[in-house]
Amino acid sequence: MVRDYNPQTGKMKSYLQSKYFAEKFGGNEFREIIPQMYDSATKYITKYLSKQVVKPYYSQRL
Repeated sequence: MVRDYNPQTGKMKSYLQSKYFAEKFGGNEFREIIPQMYDSATKYITKYLSKQVVKPYYSQRL
């Protein structure tokens, strides 16, 4: 859990951050994907992966 200043709102914000990604890529924020966001999240991830030269793997419980 990280507590940081959000310049957009002018307030402090608490969020989950991965130490691995922070060291490798910088700031990051992890949030739960709620059921109402499944469709848009799937489209975003698929679009992102299609730009990469990696082979995505399907998780049965995703």
